[in-house]
Amino acid sequence: MEFRHLQYFVAVAEELHFRRAAERLHIVQPALSQQIARLEEELGVRLLQRTKRHVELTAAGRVFLVEARAMLEHRDEATAAVRRAAAGSTGRLAVGFVGPAAYSVLPGVVRAFRGEYPDVDLSLHEHTTAEQLEMLAARQLDVGFVRLPSAAEGLELEQVLSEPICVVLPAGHPLDNRPKGAPLEVTELRGEGFVVVPRSREALVFDRIVALCHGAGFSPRVVQEAQQVHAIIGLVAAGMGIALVPDSMRALRRPGVVYRSLPPSSNTAVGTGLAWRREEESPIVEPFVRIVRALAKNQVDGATSARP
Repeated sequence: MEFRHLQYFVAVAEELHFRRAAERLHIVQPALSQQIARLEEELGVRLLQRTKRHVELTAAGRVFLVEARAMLEHRDEATAAVRRAAAGSTGRLAVGFVGPAAYSVLPGVVRAFRGEYPDVDLSLHEHTTAEQLEMLAARQLDVGFVRLPSAAEGLELEQVLSEPICVVLPAGHPLDNRPKGAPLEVTELRGEGFVVVPRSREALVFDRIVALCHGAGFSPRVVQEAQQVHAIIGLVAAGMGIALVPDSMRALRRPGVVYRSLPPSSNTAVGTGLAWRREEESPIVEPFVRIVRALAKNQVDGATSARP
């Protein structure tokens, strides 16, 4: 039995007239009659009661009409689903991200992607840069927002965000004694206790902080480590020390801390990039990359137009 046999039967059952059904199907009437007869022979039941004047459905024919319509509808749904999957508009996409990306680029990307591709099952996974690179290679992630610079064989990497590092101080700290918005010099952080992410977890961020301090003539005195940036900010609020974090973390408006900028001349920018496999087969990755690129470009254009 083929799907065309079901289509032939449904047309005859709905028209209850072989000539009109044949015209609807764009085939000749004798061929249609032969195909219906073969279908009945294959099923071993009579589906239609024929006379010279009219055609009627038998009891078996009425049951088969319901099933035939359901099978044709399921075929159409399956075909549409396959085509959506091939076009990247359905399926599953696993996205990795470093914690601070949840306060910067990630929310806008997720909103835009889900708005354009609502049928894609989007799953988000927070991991370090090193963990994401390994998971991408193992095909446990499809794309990942990682710290730059990073390098891994077989992966594409594009910068999507560059943001300065800012200082987090406990409220009432002696360095919080200047007009709001006035920057701190890195040299003023000498002698302070630093709360940091362990180098074993985020080497790029740790090394950037150390390099900033060395450039100002001192080594940071690490007094406490924490695995997540939001935990670092909580420890600063508790008075454990100060911290250097990506500027996007200002969005975490936690009581008990203040954020202070560093001078642009201190060269404090840290980069966030999008990583995906170079030989990617999933059709869903390409539209995700396209959306990220568009949002990153809009952000750069907006920042440029905002400059005096």
